[in-house]
Amino acid sequence: MAETPRQGSNNSPSQRSHKAPGAEESVFPGEEKDHDPSRRSFLLRMVLMTAGASLLTGGYAWLWEPRRLEIKQVELKLPKFPKVFDGLRVIQFSDAHLGFHTGVKELKKLAATIEEQQPDLICFTGDIVEREAEPMRECIPVLASMQAKYGKFAVLGNHDYRGGQQNEVTTMFREAGFTLLRNEHVVIEQGANVWP
Repeated sequence: MAETPRQGSNNSPSQRSHKAPGAEESVFPGEEKDHDPSRRSFLLRMVLMTAGASLLTGGYAWLWEPRRLEIKQVELKLPKFPKVFDGLRVIQFSDAHLGFHTGVKELKKLAATIEEQQPDLICFTGDIVEREAEPMRECIPVLASMQAKYGKFAVLGNHDYRGGQQNEVTTMFREAGFTLLRNEHVVIEQGANVWP
């Protein structure tokens, strides 16, 4: 029965098993084997792929995602919605994470975009800061510049509690003219009509 070369080997079995006359005996007994780099190559590839994936993920989270502003317009049809509120423009934004990768510059860009949308109501739905409340202080004038016919409302997110400084965040929201809601709601009025 004929031997076949091992996968990845350049030597046929007959070349490996026969020695030239007068050749020295090998220090290691047994048949000479080609080095099989498949395990080492596999491990190297895995290390490189893991490092590459980490760099790409980190780059996305640190460089691209914070600068990405997505505007999605959704038209809601609510049968019991008072007609007087027909066409109400609600702006909802969240996850500013001030102090991590967002500061005054990015918030000014956001405020300009919000103003372009001409909102009737502004809702901030959590995570104004990353951990510390202090980075929000310099952003109070930008938050205060946001205007809406029926007001500005906010709720705290998990990051706003993370540093134990939720009271400072609450105070700064109020200084910026936001109504902070905690397990409560607000009724919006237009003449004799109310919502909700």
